[in-house]
Amino acid sequence: MVVPHHPEKPMAYALGYLGGYVDLAEVAGAAGVEFYGAQPVGALAFIVPLLRRWGLRELIDELHPTGSPVSHGQIVEILIANRLTDPEALYRIVDWAKAYDTQRWFGVAAAALTDDRIGETLDVVGPDMDGLHAQWSAQVIAGCGVSLRQIYYDLTSLLFYTKEDTPEKDAHAEPPAVRVVRGHSRDHRPELRQVVVGASAAADGLLPLLHQTHDGNTADTPTVLDHLAEMKKQFGKLLGVEEVLVAGDSKLLSVDVMQTLMAPSKPGTAEVRMDFIAPSTRSGHWAKRLAAAVAARGRGEWVAAAYQSVRTQLELEVVQPRRAAPFVAPVYEVWESEAVLKNKKGVRVTVREVFVYDSGKAAQDRGLRERALAAVEQALAKLRPKLGKYKYKTKAAIAEKVKQILNKQPLAKRYLSVSVRRRRGAWEIVVRGQEPALAQAAQEDGIYSLLTSKSAVAMDGNAVLCAFKDETRVERRWAEFKGPLRVRPVFVRTPVRIVALVGIIMMAMVLWAAVERQCRQGEARWKGRTLKPITAQQIWRRFKHFGGQVVQLVDKAGKVLQQYFVLNALSYAQEQVLSWLGLGEADIGAVLVGTG
Repeated sequence: MVVPHHPEKPMAYALGYLGGYVDLAEVAGAAGVEFYGAQPVGALAFIVPLLRRWGLRELIDELHPTGSPVSHGQIVEILIANRLTDPEALYRIVDWAKAYDTQRWFGVAAAALTDDRIGETLDVVGPDMDGLHAQWSAQVIAGCGVSLRQIYYDLTSLLFYTKEDTPEKDAHAEPPAVRVVRGHSRDHRPELRQVVVGASAAADGLLPLLHQTHDGNTADTPTVLDHLAEMKKQFGKLLGVEEVLVAGDSKLLSVDVMQTLMAPSKPGTAEVRMDFIAPSTRSGHWAKRLAAAVAARGRGEWVAAAYQSVRTQLELEVVQPRRAAPFVAPVYEVWESEAVLKNKKGVRVTVREVFVYDSGKAAQDRGLRERALAAVEQALAKLRPKLGKYKYKTKAAIAEKVKQILNKQPLAKRYLSVSVRRRRGAWEIVVRGQEPALAQAAQEDGIYSLLTSKSAVAMDGNAVLCAFKDETRVERRWAEFKGPLRVRPVFVRTPVRIVALVGIIMMAMVLWAAVERQCRQGEARWKGRTLKPITAQQIWRRFKHFGGQVVQLVDKAGKVLQQYFVLNALSYAQEQVLSWLGLGEADIGAVLVGTG
């Protein structure tokens, strides 16, 4: 019987030896083959070779050497692989390690992954996890050629099901690495405690570049300022970037943050110059600036913008040909002005303001207002038959009910004047529309503004709009990052381990994003432009059922002569992914040989 290394049959790898054809005739005394135990492989087929290619283990072991047989780099690699193959198994890491045979892939036996050993690694890498993430990102960026001309910044939060806040001081009377406490919940779960994570990602591939973990009740502005300071230092030193455009949401636009971004670099430093784009917070005489924009639109001073979302392109190029009804693409227009903003300390900044009209948003604004007005009218219609009856016999009682109805629809409140009067012995509710306010709202529908430090020469209004619109893509990346943190107490026993765990998950997202980017580029070379490129979830799904099994060569008495690990034959889809990643069977074999 033959177990060949052949395209049409499984690949055979000896532990400690990479074989081509394995023929029983070449093994003295071999009488047969026994298939002993199927094992899952899944995405480890490309995760482990990429971890080797981008040198994560070497990076960590160089910074944190240890005399232990199992290095800190190996532990971090295993935790990342666990997160990317079975993210809900973090609390039973030993069971996962046995199933996937970490001895074969990482050179670490499952029994070695004790709570104490994993906790030791988290304690060691936790204090400089932010820097480790930045350094590894730099190595991946260098290997993939990721562009850093534009990045996105966002804040997110991670929830923890703990019973109490982290104390303000630890056992040594020192502030903890991070505090798990209640704060402003971006997940709308105010009853849960959290930590806040500020992270930046490259627009090219949404690859996470840098992150910082903050106390759960930290305000937005301090986290942004801390991150920008670290970004300036790391980007210049590690990535050799001289200039970058930061796009984000309105948290970027405090006066303090804008002043920091616009400040010139210190002489003799490698700090990167940063420009920004973000939506206005509608502060600093917003009504006056908006009125000027509306007046300019009335005079025909706005210009058309050429932006089209991916959804619009899909409708026009894919869906529309199949439908009889025409699809009307959203229309965009832009107009530029200048905004002068100041904070409570009297610090002023002057920035370029790009007003945007979005016909799709205009229709949405108009619909929201009309539904709110209709809801008020419907509630008042139900109230009118009850006037003078039940508990609505006095003007005060009726007015209180009207107030409650209006408060439930704050969007309609500013456009209505509602009064209660007695006429011909009966109570009446009189509703008058505020026509000037309704007319003004109709003119303002669909208009918002973007603030930027980029000059009109460097980036026109259309380019500013495109750069901002693409920023929303980063929300998908953070949604993937924020999977449920189901952890054993060892991982959250101390604040430093929380910081380490968050960093390890973020580094797992670096590999996740890099794989998706490389495969999308390969797919584009294969079939040209596509509006629905392959996603990381689809890539991982291709390897969901990929596995292998142990093969033993035995003699007539049943004695094991040699043992091999045989991978199942790769499907075309799996071979395609490996090809896009620049990997082959030899790369997988090299991993198995190196750890066997």
